[in-house]
Amino acid sequence: MTWPRGKDCKLYYGAASAEIGAMTVLGKAQEVTVNLEKEEADNTAREDVFRSRRGTFKTLTIDFKMRQEPEDPGVAAIRNAYLNETTLELAALTGLSSDENAEGPKGTFDILKMTRNEPLEGGVTYDCTATLVTFDEWIAPDLS
Repeated sequence: MTWPRGKDCKLYYGAASAEIGAMTVLGKAQEVTVNLEKEEADNTAREDVFRSRRGTFKTLTIDFKMRQEPEDPGVAAIRNAYLNETTLELAALTGLSSDENAEGPKGTFDILKMTRNEPLEGGVTYDCTATLVTFDEWIAPDLS
């Protein structure tokens, strides 16, 4: 098995609660970052010599850049979700959903940021941030 390369990764979008097979690749996505973080709780007591900390709630956001193409249905879906304050289903996978080795998170997301970049030299792009509303699953290969 070969390791996945960034150019082979796929960002899927679809209507809220859509199954992965009904979702479409966001072809205009350029740079995608999947952020997984935990909040931290301090469990330290006066009798402890060292601080005691534990992870608590998890946070999942997806940051991505996409090219501005008004006629593209994926760009329109992201824009409409942002403007209409609706959610959509996203999945950030290490390959095509049909690839048995592809993995990544899938869930319902809210588009929190959609910053338009207008460079003097280059095309118009959007920097977007999607934050998880409902976690559906971590799509992963069957290792059994």
